[in-house]
Amino acid sequence: MDVSGIYETLSPLEKVYWAQLEALFRRVEARRPEKGIVALIFRARALVAHQNIPLEQALADTLEGATQRTERRIALLKQCPLKSDSVL
Repeated sequence: MDVSGIYETLSPLEKVYWAQLEALFRRVEARRPEKGIVALIFRARALVAHQNIPLEQALADTLEGATQRTERRIALLKQCPLKSDSVL
């Protein structure tokens, strides 16, 4: 997925969530955070279209789900002997 140029097409609300998702992805040192962020924003847009909910709610739900998955991943990484606690 080519994500170049997508940021400029986002609404101001989506840009706020982009920043929050970017911070979340930094916590787990994602290799290509932009790709994941774009996928999550598109997922939120799909929720708007399919469930007829406001964009703000769809973005909040998507961020909440991503945060929960990230917290689980961080907990697993802390158990890994190859990953230092100072990074997390």
